[in-house]
Amino acid sequence: MKKKPLQLDLATQLSAARPGGHTIRNHDLVSLIKKHTLLDVLFLLWRGTFPTKRETQLLNSMLVASVEHGIEAPSIFVSRVMSSTGNPMNVALAASALAVSTRHGGAIEAAALLLATPLSPTEIITQCLNTKQVIPGLGHKLYKDKDPRATALY
Repeated sequence: MKKKPLQLDLATQLSAARPGGHTIRNHDLVSLIKKHTLLDVLFLLWRGTFPTKRETQLLNSMLVASVEHGIEAPSIFVSRVMSSTGNPMNVALAASALAVSTRHGGAIEAAALLLATPLSPTEIITQCLNTKQVIPGLGHKLYKDKDPRATALY
């Protein structure tokens, strides 16, 4: 008995793939490839529009600020160790991703959960200070007083 291929009926406004073409938010992929940057397409996916000049400049600057964190960052160090022991790149990258935690690169989840509460920013800070809770996403082992990356972005 021949099995029927699995057919999923999924709908999305983000993209469509059909014989002979692919669109992202109703924009032809080939046209996007020829005329737009990666940042343009990411904005198109995320927000449904292309970025303004200022948004492009800011996101480019944010990406540049996040490119290099030194050799001692856990996720960088782990991938180098894994590679140096003969593991293929996919294993080194997986190990690196597994090094992300609440103390390295993972504060964003706790910060998002905190910001999703009905509390005002002032109430959030007051609550954290009163309970001696670390404010997720604030603080850095190298930049104690001021983060030069944040200063440059502002």
